[in-house]
Amino acid sequence: MALFYRVETSHPDRSERKGAYRPMVNKELGSEYDTVAGMAGLDSADFQRHPLPQNDARLFKDWESICYNDEERNFLFGFSDLLQFLSWFYDKAGRSRITNHAVVAIYEVPDCYMHLGQFQAIAHFEHMVHVKDLCPLTLQEADPEKFKHWTNCQN
Repeated sequence: MALFYRVETSHPDRSERKGAYRPMVNKELGSEYDTVAGMAGLDSADFQRHPLPQNDARLFKDWESICYNDEERNFLFGFSDLLQFLSWFYDKAGRSRITNHAVVAIYEVPDCYMHLGQFQAIAHFEHMVHVKDLCPLTLQEADPEKFKHWTNCQN
């Protein structure tokens, strides 16, 4: 089993949560933002810091196979560790802006249903078991073993 970290909206019904790049109803985030990623200050055109899966050398072959088999809708994007999360959501002020609107959801995933890239990871959503939600602002450690000490979101 592997841990999978995913930025999601903090909707109380987990089936209603959306990922960081999914458009949302403006009233959920405030009128100037349409995604959690936008609120955090992420530039979707910054392919150096936020590469597409086909530009991630370690993820490329797995992603190509998933797309060839028309399976991409069964996978969600996230991170294999907190270092990857902090590489994308590097700005503490950005993490602060999303704290009341998003969580970092931690899932356990069987190794065979998770694909690891250099910059990101993908996991088959039907095999993800929710473990815990964490507040984005409190995530400053890069050691996954310490996650149990971080503050839970109070949303």
